[in-house]
Amino acid sequence: MTTQTVDSAPLDVRFEWNRAEFLRSWDATHRHSRILPPWVGWAFLALLYASTIRRYIQTPADAVRVAAITGAILFVCWLIPNLAARQLARMKEREIGPDGRSIVTTFSDRGVRRSNGKGDAFFAWASLRRVVETEEFVLIFYHWGNAFFIPRRTIAPHTLAELRGIIRRHLPGKATLLHE
Repeated sequence: MTTQTVDSAPLDVRFEWNRAEFLRSWDATHRHSRILPPWVGWAFLALLYASTIRRYIQTPADAVRVAAITGAILFVCWLIPNLAARQLARMKEREIGPDGRSIVTTFSDRGVRRSNGKGDAFFAWASLRRVVETEEFVLIFYHWGNAFFIPRRTIAPHTLAELRGIIRRHLPGKATLLHE
């Protein structure tokens, strides 16, 4: 006796992306990723300085020098991720050009396919780490701290309910969805 599994019809979600939306998705991805937040690094630096500060500060000039170095390090810790996100958005725009702005994400029983006219990527359900739905995006994490986004504005309400059902079915326990 042979059994066949019948795949349900794939669900397509299409949208046009822009740089501002990409930057907001970058921020949302980092807010919801499970990597250490930047303040942990700053707290470590503060503890390190606090434990060694008495040895190095002998005069007021030393205090100014240590404060300037600390301020520069903290500024770079804040600046680098923000500049990287903006530069990545510019690179993506140049890389994909006008033909790649339209992104199609297809959800099927096999996995998730993402294409933009220039390239195509397939992620099997087992390779996806988790899904987070925010007020603005559906974030699909495929690697530690890396996700691709689908703006919720582009998903019709009945399609969003169907998408939530597909995600719950294929990623039980790995999805944080609104309106559960």
